[in-house]
Amino acid sequence: MRQYIITPWREKSELLCVRRQLYQLEDSVAVNQRRDAVNLVGAWKIRGNLPHAVESTALLVDAILHHDISKNSIFSIRAVYSAAFCRFVTGFCDSSSRGINLSMYSVAREIDMPASFVELRHEATHEELPSLGRLERNAKAGLDWLWNFYWKKLDESYFRPSPHSTTQSDEVDADTTPKDRTHLKARLQDTFKTYLANRRTEIKSGAANSVTTSVKIRQSRETCIQLCHGDKAKLSILCSTLIDHKTIFPSQKQTTNTPIPMTGAFTIWDPLLLDLASKLPRSFLPTLLTSLLDQLTPSATSGSGLDSDSSHDASHAWILHILTSGAWADVRRRRRDAEELQILVMRACLLGPGHWTRRVAQGVIEEGDEEVRRTWEPLFTESLPVGGEGESVEEGESGGMISGLRGRSIEADSMEVEVEIGMESRLLSLTGPGVDLSEDESNEAREEEEQKVRGWKKWEGPWKSKPIGTL
Repeated sequence: MRQYIITPWREKSELLCVRRQLYQLEDSVAVNQRRDAVNLVGAWKIRGNLPHAVESTALLVDAILHHDISKNSIFSIRAVYSAAFCRFVTGFCDSSSRGINLSMYSVAREIDMPASFVELRHEATHEELPSLGRLERNAKAGLDWLWNFYWKKLDESYFRPSPHSTTQSDEVDADTTPKDRTHLKARLQDTFKTYLANRRTEIKSGAANSVTTSVKIRQSRETCIQLCHGDKAKLSILCSTLIDHKTIFPSQKQTTNTPIPMTGAFTIWDPLLLDLASKLPRSFLPTLLTSLLDQLTPSATSGSGLDSDSSHDASHAWILHILTSGAWADVRRRRRDAEELQILVMRACLLGPGHWTRRVAQGVIEEGDEEVRRTWEPLFTESLPVGGEGESVEEGESGGMISGLRGRSIEADSMEVEVEIGMESRLLSLTGPGVDLSEDESNEAREEEEQKVRGWKKWEGPWKSKPIGTL
């Protein structure tokens, strides 16, 4: 007996069209088409039998489209992101555990969902709303996970294989499993090692700047492109292999406070990265910059040590090199979203303030043109701690930190000093410069003024409880 499946779409081509619009698989897909796709999924929801993956994708895309600070408040944007992300995670983890008493972490592990998604869902549900930067990054990561979990398994192959592609045995299957990802990482690491050895030989022979490169160098580039073309998950693996394994970082460790030399790393890796940025999908460069920025977040830079500082310095140098150097000028000119790359970096730096993210933001502003300085310098200045542009007030310093106005940080010790100075000046104004008070009168005046300035004070002695409102 045949099994009939009822779907809210008439033909599968409708679903594939919605996929193209939601993920902007073509450059011609505009913002209003993404909005139309979200509205169509809303109509499908009313018809019923809508897969949760399709609904979750529409919710996350709708949250991204709602992200417009000129029209909506930051609190409302965070609320929309949180609601969409919580529904996305809860729907998958609950629907997968019907009839079985399993924790969300266990269910997430079974469907290969990152544990960080469950943690963020718990934080958004039971604690304060997460920061806008975290919500935005995880919403995009959620879309990537949904692509691998559901969308790319549909029949249509959007990215056509190139005529020079590798044989089937060399390619990684489209339905990437953890074993496939491990295999892809190993292939990429071998390719990068081969490229590094050949590139060093090329530089020593004096042919580093020649027009024609060696056949082995070109083969390494083509292998990377063939392995990762057309799949966002594979692009993420490519970027993580480049950065997490410190492939493009100098081997020399930082021994002093001087910046780590990066000229050699740029000379070696620029040809490969420029080629990848030109021939891979447009999402490669944003993915690479995001991976570099993840190395500089306050949580990632909490560890100390020379090795850690070298990695942070190298990530900071690569971001500025891609955004401001002349070697990358042609790539930036050819991209219609070059300004969006700058916005991506500056937004991450301003929403995740720390020592290294401030250095990145300051470098982008200093190397940028007049329009860049006019746009970002006021925001950068407002995001600085009270100490000023040259001084950074880091967490854990003596006295601690509390939040001040406009997102600035104020040291508790400095506030204490200001209170003392203000109290002395007010005492002087009350008594006059020529009036001498006795020691008792002075102490009494000081206690009286201290209560006015400091407000609440701990009660000394026994305390008899009374109902609220009773005198």
